[in-house]
Amino acid sequence: MDNLELIRKALIIMISGHYGQKDKAREAYFYHPITVATMLQHCQMEVIVTALLHDVLEDSDYSAEDLKSLGFSHTIIEAVEAMTKENHEAKTSYLMRVKQNPIALKVKAADAYHNSDITRFDHPTDIERKRCFEYKELHLELMVHIHLSEPDFALHPYQNTPKMNPWFNDLIHELIQD
Repeated sequence: MDNLELIRKALIIMISGHYGQKDKAREAYFYHPITVATMLQHCQMEVIVTALLHDVLEDSDYSAEDLKSLGFSHTIIEAVEAMTKENHEAKTSYLMRVKQNPIALKVKAADAYHNSDITRFDHPTDIERKRCFEYKELHLELMVHIHLSEPDFALHPYQNTPKMNPWFNDLIHELIQD
């Protein structure tokens, strides 16, 4: 499967899996994984696809077996599974698993960064402010961990611009309109 087909398939699964869901800022949920993937569009394809799928196992009816049968690589499925927090799982064991998978680690750092953005809320409550602060702390913790193995990534981790890969943004807009 070529890169465009891989992204297209991940987008379709992600959008169908999160159909009708809203994020904590009350926006259509699929914008969150798209934002995370866009932040990481300068990374390897496995990172981008994992970013698109990072909440699919946790927040939809898709399973790892479904992803396998749809043709996703073991590397991508393993990273998505590493990011899937189980019910009643301790945060420390969850983060230990994320930190052991280099792809999941990058995606979780970008996920935490996006979740820490207080500007996503029109009128943030104290609870939302606290949650954003906790995500900022998590982001810093994960970036310190990344810095140990990939200092260049830690210095310039995210691309907040569509200029890096215009084809990526064109593809997303095309699929969202369909």
